[in-house]
Amino acid sequence: MQNRFFSFLLAVTKLRSAGLITAAATLAAMLVLGGCSQYYYQPPALAVTITQPAPVLGSPLSIPLATTDANGNIIATQIQCKAVLQNLQSGQSSNITWAIQDPDPNDGNNYLKACPQNPPAGSTCATLGTITPSTGIYTAPTLLPNFNTIELMAIPAAAPASFAISPLQLKYPTANISSVSPSFLTAGAQYTLDIQGQFFYPATTVTVSGAQTGTVTDVNPNQTMPFGELQAPVQVTLPGLLVVKANNTPSTNFSGARSGTPALVIGEPSSPAAASTIAVQIEQIGTTPDPNNPGSTLPVYANTAFVPLTALNELAVVNADSGTTLQTTTGQTVTISLPSGFAPTAAAANPANHTVAVVSATTPELAVVDATQDTVIHTYPIPASGSVKLDDGSCTVCAIVVDSIRNLAVLDTASGYMTMDLSSGKTSAAMSAPAAEDFAYDPNTQNVYIPYANSNGSGMDVLNLANGSLASYAPASGSNGVGAQPDSTAFDPATDIALTADEASSNYTLTNFNLASASNVQITAPSLSFAITASCSGAWENSSLEFSSHLAWLANAGECVAVAQLPASPVSGSLASPTTVSPGTDKAMGMRWANLGIGPDGIVWNTAPHSLSTFIGMNGHSYALALRADQTMLVKVDLQQLLAAPAAPSPQDANQVDPTAEVNNVPIVNYIPLP
Repeated sequence: MQNRFFSFLLAVTKLRSAGLITAAATLAAMLVLGGCSQYYYQPPALAVTITQPAPVLGSPLSIPLATTDANGNIIATQIQCKAVLQNLQSGQSSNITWAIQDPDPNDGNNYLKACPQNPPAGSTCATLGTITPSTGIYTAPTLLPNFNTIELMAIPAAAPASFAISPLQLKYPTANISSVSPSFLTAGAQYTLDIQGQFFYPATTVTVSGAQTGTVTDVNPNQTMPFGELQAPVQVTLPGLLVVKANNTPSTNFSGARSGTPALVIGEPSSPAAASTIAVQIEQIGTTPDPNNPGSTLPVYANTAFVPLTALNELAVVNADSGTTLQTTTGQTVTISLPSGFAPTAAAANPANHTVAVVSATTPELAVVDATQDTVIHTYPIPASGSVKLDDGSCTVCAIVVDSIRNLAVLDTASGYMTMDLSSGKTSAAMSAPAAEDFAYDPNTQNVYIPYANSNGSGMDVLNLANGSLASYAPASGSNGVGAQPDSTAFDPATDIALTADEASSNYTLTNFNLASASNVQITAPSLSFAITASCSGAWENSSLEFSSHLAWLANAGECVAVAQLPASPVSGSLASPTTVSPGTDKAMGMRWANLGIGPDGIVWNTAPHSLSTFIGMNGHSYALALRADQTMLVKVDLQQLLAAPAAPSPQDANQVDPTAEVNNVPIVNYIPLP
């Protein structure tokens, strides 16, 4: 039968050669005779399948360059590659050789050729990591290569041309920050941040919210990869909680920067928004056990308020975050005694060197307090004499702010305005300008914004401390002035907007100095006035401003307080009033007020003039303080919560809210008894 089959096949082949039979006929004939005997089948080709790493949903497996082992040590990331052979014939080798495919078609190699096991330094293959040929253990490289998606090859010894390929994507590990030093910064100043952490690379960048960041420097003396320390120059532009991130910038063909847990640093204003009775700055108030280092401690920080108690000739020291006066280890209330007869009336903080400057309306001296030790370290004379009559009384030294970048106290006195170097007590010559109940200061320009009302009239002057020039403010055409009895001014250096309270009308005026024009000794700028409410007894005359949230903190000479949302960026067009009614409601879009009523000690609240102060809490909220007129109680208000508080029972108008309300079981208003 076998001979007949081959004879038939030979005949058919001759007929096909002669063009007398088709391929289909040939196949049919073969099928007819095929059942007569056995014939040879070609065995299936050997194939290799990579099972690990394997694409997931069409995407390659992605691994970081480095990771940590069980002991926390940083090691290069490794993965175990696996493959299986199909159709292996008897006698064929089952060995598989692992390799990395050469991704560069321009290096003289075949594009589908494997990289050599020991690629020459400087070659593309030398940047892709390594793989053990026999075991398939792949080890990531120290730096991200240009070809960050690599191809792993499984090459069967029995059929090298039948290799399989699996893609593997390399990425930077997440950059993590463990600490940043210094942790307290002053807005407007320059610093070099020392950043400690893990998984830093030469391509790692640093960003700081509220600051401009320069070129990062690697601190890596051993040239290891990755390393754990960076230095970044920053110019702080905004106060508040600043977020520091280390970002592992991807290569040009891989999107998505990888930044891990950020660090928080505190940006404190270089000077307050307005002169105030109360000084606030962050200080260490104690220690707590370090959970990671038995026997060691960590510092505990808090916003500390220094409150002048005139009759007691002391400063009360208050933990403004917890809402309690500080206590000694023996349970005594912490106060700071001042020189005999000093009678303090105002304090201003210098967070840059942890001092507080204290002045008295009646004593021409300035006391410098070490805020870390709560003691007076200097007493300097102020070259001012006589007194000036203002609405709230007479003063020789009327108000103070501190420019912490320059370590200068800016003093409003009966003899004019002057600066004092707080390290030496040296004062500048007095500059003639109207005395004010309080004033605002812009450390960027060294301009003093002075609201005044005296026998010569009323208005606002702008005094430049750098050159001594004095200009008067004039409202732009169609704008309002600052009123007949402007009493206090706050200034936002980020927007160049001044907020002025007019005691005569109880109106507040926003003046946009971002659009100011100067001519001779006059500055013209557009302004807008708004009112809080007519339902409170006593003029609205107090104002302050929290820089980072741009929330205004307002109070009348009585029981009422208010919050207003001001612009967060410079305004190039018309100003919008925070009392603009929200569409579809009868409520203001950005203003609420509350009547504090009777305090926890049974005394009706009455805000002391020019005692308003603001700060950023350690929880990131914007808070405000005010002193009661009898100097025995502080009130602390969460400004964001006040703005979002529910309506008061039987409200006088749509914008009155309930100060006794709580948000997430946290009171909006807290009272702090003073010594």
